[in-house]
Amino acid sequence: MQQKLSALFVVFATCAWVLLGLVGMIPAGFSVMMFDAPGSEKNIATNVLVYSLLTFPIICGGAVIASWVTLLSKKYGTACLCACLPLVNCASAASALTWIMLVQGGSFRG
Repeated sequence: MQQKLSALFVVFATCAWVLLGLVGMIPAGFSVMMFDAPGSEKNIATNVLVYSLLTFPIICGGAVIASWVTLLSKKYGTACLCACLPLVNCASAASALTWIMLVQGGSFRG
């Protein structure tokens, strides 16, 4: 039972992360423009947001590969954890964007 659920989860996660990784290339390409404001390159929240956006497509691809490799080696729990790896980027980007909006008033320079 655990094998089927893990395989189903990895298949679902693969579809989601491939699609979101491809769509995530668009904001990753434009994320360097967040440094246009003077002093924004010294702001920690802006740096976290930019690096989260830049690495998201790479992490999505890595998570898909890692989850399938671990699933095929019959490590089902590890495969599910690897499939959840891009959620770290989502959480860090969401927290950085929330900090920028609430604390800095929407300004990337702080």
